[in-house]
Amino acid sequence: MRKGAAGTAVVPWVQGVPNESLVQWAAGRRGDGRRALVVGCGTGEDAEFLAGLGYAVTGFDIAPAANRPPRGGGHSSGLGGGLPGGLT
Repeated sequence: MRKGAAGTAVVPWVQGVPNESLVQWAAGRRGDGRRALVVGCGTGEDAEFLAGLGYAVTGFDIAPAANRPPRGGGHSSGLGGGLPGGLT
């Protein structure tokens, strides 16, 4: 099994928190059901952050490992993973 698939690889862009620039941009904003697209969503921190603000989020990533649900279940916002074409 490859390291990425096993979850043992070190991936430097996976921070476990939303992107700081996104957090700054979103300060004081509410989604109110508006749509947001997160291209290159990776493990979903940015998508989950936007969903928590009330956006209807679609996340896309070409990496198959990024499109699987997180270990331990889905994101706390209810976002899923693994939809056809890498859409979550």
